Amino acid sequence: MWIFRLCHRACSVAGVIALTAALTACSTPTSPKDTRLRVFNSGAVAIQGLVIQFPASTVTFGTVSAGTTTTYLQVPNGVYAYGAFLFVVDGILVRQPVIDWVGESPLDGTAFTYSLELVTSPSGGSMIRLTKVSRDE
Repeated sequence: MWIFRLCHRACSVAGVIALTAALTACSTPTSPKDTRLRVFNSGAVAIQGLVIQFPASTVTFGTVSAGTTTTYLQVPNGVYAYGAFLFVVDGILVRQPVIDWVGESPLDGTAFTYSLELVTSPSGGSMIRLTKVSRDE
């Protein structure tokens, strides 16, 4: 008899935990899996081979001509206020990392636009400047 009560109690607790987890998941208004990002090249030069990296997602945009906006691409784990960039200048892959992601979390919303420009220093080095992050939805 005591074994039956123990099993019944364990099954009830497991059921409550499963139900709570399911209801919590359903009540989240937007999931990071629903997020999208597009890029507007606000600069005067095309950005070639553009890849944007977040802590758990990588999005490949390819070449983004000056003054153009890409289509939205899915970002499975959310869009952040900034990202790491990979791009190509004169046939050379340039890596522009993020120094620290500690404490960062995805932005609220479902669709975003990064306004970017390729900047070349007088010494010849190139970097991407994130000039604006817009929440579109």
